[in-house]
Amino acid sequence: MNSNFFEKERISGLETENEQWILKKLEKDFSEIHVDCLGNVFAENEKKSGQKTLLLATHWDEPGFIVTKITEDGYLKFDPVGKIPKEAMLSKKVKINGCTGVISLKAIHLSSKEERKKPIDPDKLFVDIGTDSKKAAEQIAMEGDYFTFEQDVCMLGPYLTGRGMDSAAALDILLDAAREITDYHVILLFYAQHHVGMRGLRAAISDVKADAAILLEGIDRTKRKQADNENLMSDGNLLCYATQNYLAPCNLFKKAEHAADCAGITVQNMAADITDEAEFIAAKGIPTVYLGLNCRYQNTAVCMVHKNDMENARQLIVKIAAEI
Repeated sequence: MNSNFFEKERISGLETENEQWILKKLEKDFSEIHVDCLGNVFAENEKKSGQKTLLLATHWDEPGFIVTKITEDGYLKFDPVGKIPKEAMLSKKVKINGCTGVISLKAIHLSSKEERKKPIDPDKLFVDIGTDSKKAAEQIAMEGDYFTFEQDVCMLGPYLTGRGMDSAAALDILLDAAREITDYHVILLFYAQHHVGMRGLRAAISDVKADAAILLEGIDRTKRKQADNENLMSDGNLLCYATQNYLAPCNLFKKAEHAADCAGITVQNMAADITDEAEFIAAKGIPTVYLGLNCRYQNTAVCMVHKNDMENARQLIVKIAAEI
């Protein structure tokens, strides 16, 4: 990943704290950059007379946590910001205001037999930051503070893994693709608050005018109708012809397929059983190609993407742009 979008916490709700950081990533390549009041980031290249406009969009936030209470014995109670699987929380290291903590649960030897038989209750989890009183804990964190998993990028063979890796990879891919597309006036949209009700794109898309759009999102294999297939990672990214509330325009979908075929890039045509932002863009009258980036363990500390899928997605977006 060339632009290191992974390096900063991108939790939904922290947009204003990340504005300057993300704008510096864009200022060298785009002539017009601005951020709206929700934290949606828009970047455009120089428009030439007669050029059509292409929207490239993905979300730039990741899931995380918020402190809801500090107990008298120095533990932090919290709620997830976004849909983080409860099984992915327990015993994970987190970083809050520069301090390391561990998501913990009542000790197993203090639990009853009935308690040990029950699934993990997120309300019973807490963060241990090594303090033994509320006063000491308040020197590190306060109610309302955001935090996320403490997890660096790790290479597992050809895979990149880390927290928020699906969105970090998508940001990186779209930025690289936008630099290569010169025949269009490109609007690059990194929208906010995907993980808290898809609020960002609903507002961002209202004033966008484009001739076509390419939406890139990470899609976890467990959310696919083909989830029983064991060879989906690196076997081609996902070209979605339908989701719960979206149906790709037939002519545009065929052009995307043709672009992939001519470039020798394998794609997996699919219908995703999910709710997504493609419907919001299409509802504004913008024909939309929905491309899914393969990932595993989405919304956990170890979200995983394949390097081949990242490179193929970048190439495919550039080729699709040339077709449409």
